[in-house]
Amino acid sequence: MLRLRNQIEQLSRQSDSFKKAIAKHKSYLEENSRPNIVVRSEVDQFRGFLHDVVSFEPDFILSQDKPRLHYYDDANSQLMIHELTSQTTTQIGLRNAEILPKDFTSIQIHNKVFCIGGEKKENEIRTVVAPDCFVINEQTYEAERRASMKWGRSGHQLAHLHKRFEYRTQDFLFAIGSKYPDETAKKCEVYEVAKNKWTEIADLTQSRHYHSICVLDSRYLYVIGGRDS
Repeated sequence: MLRLRNQIEQLSRQSDSFKKAIAKHKSYLEENSRPNIVVRSEVDQFRGFLHDVVSFEPDFILSQDKPRLHYYDDANSQLMIHELTSQTTTQIGLRNAEILPKDFTSIQIHNKVFCIGGEKKENEIRTVVAPDCFVINEQTYEAERRASMKWGRSGHQLAHLHKRFEYRTQDFLFAIGSKYPDETAKKCEVYEVAKNKWTEIADLTQSRHYHSICVLDSRYLYVIGGRDS
C-alpha cells in the first residue's frame, strides 16, 4: 500500500513538472512565433519603417531592393542608375538599344527597370505607337522583351501596385492613357509581373496623356492633370 502511495506521489510530481514545462513552452511560442522585425530605410532625413513583418514573407525581409533613381540617355543609349544610399551613379550601355521604341515610358519594380510603349518607325514616312514591353537586364546590358500590351501607347503613364496577401505578395503595373490614336487615349490595362500577362481593364471617363498617376492605400489609382486632346 505504501509503495503504491509513493508511486502515485512520484507520478503527481512528474505531472506537475510536465505542466510547468508545457506552460513555459507555450509562453515562449506566443512571444516568439511572430517576431517584431524592423526594416529601416534611410535616405537623407527621410525614414521609412516596416514593423512586425510576418516571418513567412521572405521577399520583404530578405529584399535586396535599394532606393534609387533611373534615367535613360537616348542619345548615348545609356541607362543611368543613381543609388540614393551611396549617392553614386552607374552608367549601363545597352547592347541592343535599337530595339527600344522612342519616347517610351519607364518605371522601376523591385530594382528592375521596365520600358513600355513609345513610338517606332513603320517605314521612312510612317511612325506608329508601340505596344512593346521590355525589362532591362543589368547583368547582360540588354533589353529583354516581355509580353506586349493590348494597345500601342505613347504619352501614357505607368503605376506600380504592390499587393500583400496573407501568404504571398503580387506586383501589378498599370498603363494608363495615350496621346494617339484616339481609341487608346481612354484605354487602361494592367500587367501582372509574375505571370508576364497584360489584361485590359475599365476605360477612363475621358482621354488623357502626359498626366500623372499616384497609388493610394494599395488600392486606388488617381489620374491627375495632363491633356485630353
